[in-house]
Parts: sequence; structure tokens; C-alpha cells
Amino acid sequence: SAAALGTLLKIKPVLQIQGEKLDSFAKARTSSQGKAIMANAMKNVETDFFQSDYYHMIRSRIDAGENIKLNDWKELERQLRIVYPNFASSLFSLHNMSQTEWQVCMLLKLRVKPADIALVLKKDKSSISSIRSRLYRKVFDKPGTGKDWDEFILTL
Repeated sequence: SAAALGTLLKIKPVLQIQGEKLDSFAKARTSSQGKAIMANAMKNVETDFFQSDYYHMIRSRIDAGENIKLNDWKELERQLRIVYPNFASSLFSLHNMSQTEWQVCMLLKLRVKPADIALVLKKDKSSISSIRSRLYRKVFDKPGTGKDWDEFILTL
């Protein structure tokens, strides 16, 4: 059978979840090949997101400085959970964030500039800068800049 041949050749499936169904996505002979396939697939999900109609719609609203409504924040959070499954849990495991801090982090993950975050959240640029550097200090227990926090967010 195919399973026996796969075992003999040391071929392992790389699986994906589609809705509630688990499917074989690709095949790999080594765990390093499997990891490379998964990393590439995750990068493709991110690329697809940044090319999606949703991203362009929310980005145009952000760029116009429009206020984001509660339902829009919830949808943004849902979309980020799809693209970055561990983003929220990683952040909240490091620090129990206020709503504003979480919104800043979500917008940073979308690669929104701090000046535009200030417009969307109706805050001063200096306030957004303070939030970012304060988060860095709280999480890492050492001084850091807003830019340091931004770079950290992009690694999650």
C-alpha cells in the first residue's frame, strides 16, 4: 500500500487543517525538509493576507485616518489569528495588555506606521511612542525604544 511504501522510503506527510478536516499538504523525507515546507507555507499565508481584499480595505481606512469600530477590531483580531495563530497568546503571556496596547500591537503587526496608528486611535504621536517603549520595558525589564518594540512584534 501507499502507506507502507511511504514508511519504507521514510516519507512523512506535512499536514494542514482545512476547516475541521486534516489533510496532507506535502511530503518530506526529513524533519528539516518538513520544517522548511511549513515555514514556506506560513510565509505564503502571510503573503496572501497582505494581498487580500480585506487587508487592502482595512489599510485604506487606516491610511485615511478613519476610526475603527468595535466590530472592525474583532474582525482584525480574527484575521490576525488566522495568519499568526500564536500572536495574541504570545503577547498576552508576556504582559496583560490594555485594549489600547493590544490595538497598537495589532496595527504594528499590519506594519502600520506609528504616526498612522496615532491618527486611527486619536492619540498624539508621542503617546503611541510612549506605549511602545513602555511595553518593551515591561516585557523585557530593560529600557528600549518604540522601534525595539516594533521589531519584536514583527518576530511574533
